[in-house]
Parts: sequence; structure tokens; C-alpha cells
Amino acid sequence: HGSPLKSANGFRNILPMTRSERRSQRDKVALEKDRLMKRTGLAARMHRENAPRTSDGLVVPEASAAGFCSDADRFHTDVAGEEFLKRRARYEREQTAY
Repeated sequence: HGSPLKSANGFRNILPMTRSERRSQRDKVALEKDRLMKRTGLAARMHRENAPRTSDGLVVPEASAAGFCSDADRFHTDVAGEEFLKRRARYEREQTAY
């Protein structure tokens, strides 16, 4: 919510929250995530350092990660073409041997 402002007579005036800010405070998931990020201690610091940036980070590794596999490799479909090339190469080797 808003930060306190100093008035001329010394009172701290707090800006009212917008509707979206008030609505976000009722969101239990966002509230829990906010509380997790504000915790102190070693476990909280480890969580902040290792937490994924987005929810995709839980299931989609980054390109630099060891378990990353590009979509082109994952959805490889031309197995028959590769087998044909292997058979043709073997045939060519056999023909050059004779």
C-alpha cells in the first residue's frame, strides 16, 4: 500500500490503497507467496535463491540447465528417414568394398 507522507503539521498521511491492491490482499495464493518472500532465516533465504522466476520454472528448465531439451529434440519424428539413411550408408559401404 501507499507510503506515509509528512504533512505540514507533522502527521503522517497514508495514501489509500487502490481496489486492485485491496483485492490482491484477499488473494490467498499471492498472500502466501508474499509471506514466503518476507520470511527470515536460512531456509527462507535458500527458498528465495532457488525459487523459479515463473511458475513455468517448476516444469520447464532454462536453456542453460543440465536437464534442458529443446522442442526440436523432444518432438523428433523422422525416425524412418534416419533408418533409411543408415541403410543407404551401409549399402554404399558394401558396394565400395566389392
